[in-house]
Amino acid sequence: MKTKQALSMKKNTQNLYNDILSLLDKDGVTKKEIVEQLQEKHKVAPSEIRNSMRQVRADFLKKLNVLQSGVVRI
Repeated sequence: MKTKQALSMKKNTQNLYNDILSLLDKDGVTKKEIVEQLQEKHKVAPSEIRNSMRQVRADFLKKLNVLQSGVVRI
């Protein structure tokens, strides 16, 4: 039972992460609008949304640092 719950939570977190990325692709969307849309769609607490947004930001910065270091060439 716990395994199914863990997988379900991981899948929900991944869906939230993907939705944040898709909303960030839109022009002129504010952070407040993103949080409101995600709350309506996923029915999660604002703290969980903020944590996911921090994760998106951290992943972006990691990728940016790798690109700037010259390890990965485009």
